[in-house]
Amino acid sequence: MKFNSLIVVLGCFVCFISGCRYEDGPAISFRSVENRLKGEYNIEKFEKGGIDLTDSLKKMICYNKFIIHKSGDFKAIEPNGTCGCRGYWVLYDNKKKINLDIRWPDTLIAPLGEPFDNVIWDIERLVDDEIHLTVNYNNQFIKFDLRE
Repeated sequence: MKFNSLIVVLGCFVCFISGCRYEDGPAISFRSVENRLKGEYNIEKFEKGGIDLTDSLKKMICYNKFIIHKSGDFKAIEPNGTCGCRGYWVLYDNKKKINLDIRWPDTLIAPLGEPFDNVIWDIERLVDDEIHLTVNYNNQFIKFDLRE
C-alpha cells in the first residue's frame, strides 16, 4: 500500500514539474506571471541576428531602465519624461507570449534599426528577477534579457 502511494505521489510530482510553462523555467512558481513581470529591470542582453548590441542599447540613456507594472503598462523613460517610451503589455498563448504595445513614442530602439511596435515576444524565462524574451522579427532572431 505504501509503495502504491509513493508511486501516485511521484507520478503527480513528475506531471507537475513537466508542466513547466517556459522552456528555461522556472519549473515551479507560487507567484503569478503578472507578479513576476512587475519590477524595475536593467538591460542584461540585447542580441539581434547573432550580433550583441547590448552596449549600443545601454548607451541610449532613455532605455537603461524598464519599469513593468502589474496593471498592464510599462515604460522605459527618463524621470524628466524627455525621452523613452511608454505602452501596454498583454499576455497571450497561455501566458507564454507577451505583446509590448508601445504608445509613446511609436517606436522603441529605433536607432538600432527596429521599431518594435506591437511585437509579440516569446517568454523564454520568467523568474522573480529575470525576463528573457525572444522573437523572430523581419527574418532576424532577437534576444532581449532584462534583470532587476
